[in-house]
Amino acid sequence: MYSSELLDKIDNWSKNKLVNLDDLKFIIDNSSEEEFKQIIFTAKFLKGMLNILTGNKASKTEKMKLIPEYTKNISELTDNLKTIISRTPDSDEFTPDYFQNKYLDLNQTSMQNFTSLISDLAICKDYFNDQKS
Repeated sequence: MYSSELLDKIDNWSKNKLVNLDDLKFIIDNSSEEEFKQIIFTAKFLKGMLNILTGNKASKTEKMKLIPEYTKNISELTDNLKTIISRTPDSDEFTPDYFQNKYLDLNQTSMQNFTSLISDLAICKDYFNDQKS
C-alpha cells in the first residue's frame, strides 16, 4: 500500500523517530491528499508553538499572547481528525472510540499521546518539505 511505503520512507528519513505508525497509516489511508496536507501543516505549526510555549526564550507575556492561537489550532486539528475518524465503520480496529480514548480524551495520557501524534505529523511535514528542496 502507498501509505505503508510512504511511512517507511518517512521513518527511515527521520531515523526511526515515528512513534504512532499504525495510526498515521490510518490517517493517510482515510484522508484526502488535501486533508492530510492540512493536518501535517497544522501539526508542524503546533509543534513550533509548543516549543515556544515550553521554552525559556519568550516572556510570559509573549507566551500568553500565543495561547489563543495555539488553542484555535488544537481545535482545528482535533476537528480534522474527528472528521477522518468518523468515516470509519464501527467494525474497524480504528474506531472513533479508539482515537477518542487514545488521543482526544481530556486526561494526561491522552494529552501525551496527542502530543506524540502531533510530533509524528510534524515529522511528515518536515519530510515533504525536505523532498521539495
